[in-house]
Amino acid sequence: MTKKRKRKLRNRRRFIMLIMIALAVFILVKMNNKDIVIDNDELTKSYVNNIVNNSDKTIKDEWTNVIVKYLDLYTDSLVNLKSRDVTDLFTDSNSVEAYLTQTTIDTQVFHHTKQLNDMKLKKAYYDIEYTNVTTKDDKVTITFLEDDYYNFNYLDDITSRLIDIKNEIVLNNDNGKYTIDSIRIERDNYVIFTNILEKNFTKDDIKELNDKYLSYIAKEANNNKSLLDNANKKEYSSYKICDHAYDRNAALEYSYKYVDSRNDDYLDYSNLGGNCANYASQSIHEGGIPMDYEGKYQWKYYSDEVNEKEVKKGRSGSWVSTYYFYDYAKNNNGYGLCAEVDINIYYAEVGDIIHVGYKDKTYSHTTFVSKVIKKDNKIVDILVNSNTTGLKDYPVFGYIYQNKRLIKILGYND
Repeated sequence: MTKKRKRKLRNRRRFIMLIMIALAVFILVKMNNKDIVIDNDELTKSYVNNIVNNSDKTIKDEWTNVIVKYLDLYTDSLVNLKSRDVTDLFTDSNSVEAYLTQTTIDTQVFHHTKQLNDMKLKKAYYDIEYTNVTTKDDKVTITFLEDDYYNFNYLDDITSRLIDIKNEIVLNNDNGKYTIDSIRIERDNYVIFTNILEKNFTKDDIKELNDKYLSYIAKEANNNKSLLDNANKKEYSSYKICDHAYDRNAALEYSYKYVDSRNDDYLDYSNLGGNCANYASQSIHEGGIPMDYEGKYQWKYYSDEVNEKEVKKGRSGSWVSTYYFYDYAKNNNGYGLCAEVDINIYYAEVGDIIHVGYKDKTYSHTTFVSKVIKKDNKIVDILVNSNTTGLKDYPVFGYIYQNKRLIKILGYND
């Protein structure tokens, strides 16, 4: 056989293989979409708890009624893991905005149904805090903070909280009847769409992105099953020896203290890209890990000004950045933090760090491990605390983000 013919055969095989892979992904997505069911039955209860107005405007009951109806439908979707139809609340039920909002709910419900544990909620409620209102012509733009309280079926009496979720909703006024024009929410199932989609996106753009996410979710669920089985078969054993142990209890106590507040000794980065890594660094430091201003890889906070010099001044990027903290934990040798990275996530312990992200092979958010759930001495799940958005004892696998990695904090070296 000539070289030219061999090359043609190789190219043909590669082409056939690519077609088979594409077909497999297509079938997987189609099968996944069949699992999404929209429930149009009337709600029998409301999940609203407290409503507080901290804006400088009077909040009309008609506005609150629309917001509560939307949040009730969203919450009920998670309670029963059956998507509620929210499109009828929109000015145009067939609009791109209505389609986007419904898709974000459908995708989150699908994600929760694919997890290894029963993520239905046996109890759920939410609080609303109005923060600002602006009116222009026939539009009302309302910003509010939302606190969610969830009791997952498999977590016994543990209450998982989502704290200070930022919402912005634009209502349309048609002769006193208010409907939704658009919603933007800083919650994982929304940002994976709104932070990716380009300006003037279409329904096709949303569907294409969602199909990719559905495929990711199914693959991650299968991978997690293997990771969990491996962790339950073989106990974690570190290859590193550290000079000093990590005080996990002290770090945990600090993380609970500031999970829904801020320590005034540090700048709050909530409006400067997020406070998550800053909060995690503070918690780890409280667990006895010393600041490190020596060498190429540093981890320090003496003030909010960036200073990478080998002095006890300023701060390093690693203190407030998910990316740079990972870089420090992975590469630091000698004095300072002693850690392992990229090991089986189910080997997490209280006080460890888990990074999550939704873009391809990237990690944008830092969480602090608050509990490891075991039943019959077998690992069941991992709960985390975080800032911006605040989480308390929330299942890390409740995150719709497909990327997750563990940084195990072992201790520190002299």
